[in-house]
Amino acid sequence: MTRERLKIALFCYAALALMAWLTLRGPGESTLRLVTLIALGAFALKSWIAYLKQQQEEKASSHRPDDERA
Repeated sequence: MTRERLKIALFCYAALALMAWLTLRGPGESTLRLVTLIALGAFALKSWIAYLKQQQEEKASSHRPDDERA
């Protein structure tokens, strides 16, 4: 995942969270809104962790000698 794709994904999660916050109004919907926001936050966190992991792997592979990369 590139940095640009991460930005797009996080923007989409934020847009979905905003839409959920604005549309899920009324009695009994606060729980659904909270669950939706927690799920979107979890997806955003998972995307960010995957990005960081990939960056670490790329950094580690660039520091290894050529004979160890195979």
